[in-house]
Amino acid sequence: MLLTRGGYSMIFSAILAASVALALVMFAPSLAGAQSGDTDRPGRVTGLTASASNGEVALSWTAPADGATVTGYRILRRIPGSEPKLSPVEDDTGSDATSYTDSEVERGTEYVYRVEALNGAVAGQMSMPAKIRVPRPPKPGRITNLAAAWYGDKTVQLKWDAPVDGAEVTGYRVLRRAPGLGQQEFTVQNSDTGKTLAGEPLPGGPTTVYTDVKRTRYGTRYIYLVYALSGEVVGKASEPLRYTTPPMAVEALAARAGSDGTVTLTWGAPSGSVTGYRIFRRVIGEETQVSVLVADTNSGAASYNDKTVELGHEYVYRVQPIYMVSVIDVKEFGEISRPAGVKTPPSLSEPTLAASSVFYGTVNLTWNAPVEGGAPTSYRIWRRAPGLGERQLKALVSDTGNTGTTYSDENVQQGIEYVYRVQALGDEGAGAKSRPVRVTAAREPAVTEELGRVEPEGYSFSGKSIITWDYNQDFEVSGYRILRSRSGSNERLLDLMETSSKKDVTFTDHGVSVGVEYTYRVQVVSGDRVGPKSEAITITVE
Repeated sequence: MLLTRGGYSMIFSAILAASVALALVMFAPSLAGAQSGDTDRPGRVTGLTASASNGEVALSWTAPADGATVTGYRILRRIPGSEPKLSPVEDDTGSDATSYTDSEVERGTEYVYRVEALNGAVAGQMSMPAKIRVPRPPKPGRITNLAAAWYGDKTVQLKWDAPVDGAEVTGYRVLRRAPGLGQQEFTVQNSDTGKTLAGEPLPGGPTTVYTDVKRTRYGTRYIYLVYALSGEVVGKASEPLRYTTPPMAVEALAARAGSDGTVTLTWGAPSGSVTGYRIFRRVIGEETQVSVLVADTNSGAASYNDKTVELGHEYVYRVQPIYMVSVIDVKEFGEISRPAGVKTPPSLSEPTLAASSVFYGTVNLTWNAPVEGGAPTSYRIWRRAPGLGERQLKALVSDTGNTGTTYSDENVQQGIEYVYRVQALGDEGAGAKSRPVRVTAAREPAVTEELGRVEPEGYSFSGKSIITWDYNQDFEVSGYRILRSRSGSNERLLDLMETSSKKDVTFTDHGVSVGVEYTYRVQVVSGDRVGPKSEAITITVE
């Protein structure tokens, strides 16, 4: 069968018509769904704008003029040059509000935003893009008048004036360069003076004073830089400050003891404007550490006479130079010298001291006279309370006025520990102090009421006080305690009689003065128990 060109045309038209009909039948459901979905789709957002302030981007737009109801918006963002695709900042605002604030931005970065309206899960057409660059925060100004001063103990203190312009200052960054290092070798001494070690803001805000405690060296030049901070923003560096720490210590310290009880110190003065010296001293065998003898000689003279020494003692001295007052109104101290020791000529040797407290309210001291340095004419008794240093030792009795080697301290508190020393006095001055002796003042014993009281009677005879009594209880007796006082003094234990007698017990007090009135009380002692005090009796010695 032969077909002409016209026949072919007819056959092709028939095939095309059949194909279109079949496609309409197959895709009819989908087309119907698409037409139905368009009614759920919101319109396009218009008028999108972006503005930046305080490190945030504020977006605003106009809601779609047509389309389905808006239930929320999708916020999309990208960074030109680094992010080729948009990514959601907020998948669904959940509100028909036409503004949004993006606080997750970085200063100095450019962003592109687009917004889609949402009707549930159905998104409308994206808005036109809005571009914004988040401005960098303002920098704080530059500090001025940076100055430094020696603060002692290898420490430098810095002071400066705060910036007069720029952003608010929240702290300062301090850098230091050690000698011999290059321009890039500055090290951070404090990254932010406005924060605590825990990183919290410092109460009261930053100050314009900083103490560099990172162990500088004497006689060395350092370079300091200080930056003002405003949050994380760093201002311009200060002018570099070149500061040279004070020179080394004095040289060749020497100590010489004279026969007149004076120690003369001499040394080689260091270079620089020395205004005075601090003198340290330690007494060997009595003090474990040096202490300040003279805080400031207020003189540039490289010598000093110590007239407070005692003969027969060994001393160690050290000297520290003091320099001119700095701009921070503190004294600058150099390095402490090496020690120099000296021993003063011998004098009266130290007594051998012993102490005891058997009677409450009393400490009894006894000692042996010095064996070297001549004969003493009297003694000085020293005392200090526990917990105090050797320098708090006080003269309890400046001069006993006799050569007796005993003393009773009645001005003590029961149960308190005291430290005593005794020093012989002679024609050549004071001798060496005895070694310290510790003693705890005896406590008054607890009273057992069931032992009962005695009823003493008393009288005076031949310049003595005589007391008699009976004890009428059934308890065994091991002794009696005799208590005595007089006008203006505290009652104290006078004697402890050891006896088992109960009838016609007699005690004679020989240590009294004629014409003086004394008050006595008696307590019975039974083993380790003590009875209550008797009623007081008064005797005027005749």
